[in-house]
Amino acid sequence: MIKTFDILNKDKLSLTELDNLKSIFSEDGVIILDNLIPISILNTIKYKIEEDLNKFIKKKTWIGGGLVIGHINAIPPLTKSFIFPEILCNNLLHQISGKILNARTINLDYSANINLPKSTRQLFHSDDSSMHNEIIMISIPLGNVNELNGSTEFIPKTQYEPFNRKKTSRLESERANTINGSAIVWRPSVWHRGTYNFSDKPRIMLNIKHTSINSKIHLSTPPLLLNRNCIEVLDKSLDKINLKLADLPDSETIFSKNYFNSGINGFLREISYKFTILIYDKIIKKL
Repeated sequence: MIKTFDILNKDKLSLTELDNLKSIFSEDGVIILDNLIPISILNTIKYKIEEDLNKFIKKKTWIGGGLVIGHINAIPPLTKSFIFPEILCNNLLHQISGKILNARTINLDYSANINLPKSTRQLFHSDDSSMHNEIIMISIPLGNVNELNGSTEFIPKTQYEPFNRKKTSRLESERANTINGSAIVWRPSVWHRGTYNFSDKPRIMLNIKHTSINSKIHLSTPPLLLNRNCIEVLDKSLDKINLKLADLPDSETIFSKNYFNSGINGFLREISYKFTILIYDKIIKKL
């Protein structure tokens, strides 16, 4: 079972707590923090993304890869009403990531992924095949997550190993089942996959990335573009986010149009999946 820490009513962790957390994280590559984010904030963002998702699907202007396979990447609304320091620049998260990386940290990114009902299961993979381990990922589900609605499946203790798909069948995996208000802290190099969503509701999860403020990846990553009026809610925490403020119109959630990407390989994956799951699973995924 993935180790879980209850953060309820804590503004700061003690050195002993941080040392214990870092020790477990260094060994497993993934931990869960319970009761970290106020549920009212998560519900505000959830309802907005669900509303935008329904509009997006009804338009039917996209190729359909994300809808068919069931896992869509998105950019959450970047409007003042849906921007919260408790997510984008959470002091406890920066304290934890700073302890793990032994550096002052900054938030590089803000995104979301959505596991739609009737989704398929991804193959195990690593998001950092180079294993530089310069990034700490924080995933924040918008609601309770379990085996029914598609909790992420991890293989702990793999963050320092070159990814080997054949080896995944011989290793023990764990599901990151969480309660509303929790966060999953993990290294991108730990082996993981998205799973089936057997429920009738989309499972939405926010993602942010922490890295050292002096890291090369920070210096080479474009800033997050936010409306200038967001300074009113982020004023005391601007140094914790890699961002640029500009005069922008209110925004809605932006969804990726094609999970399979463009080009001939993406086209073959799309067509084959629509006609036969067997061909997709056995042949086309290897392209």
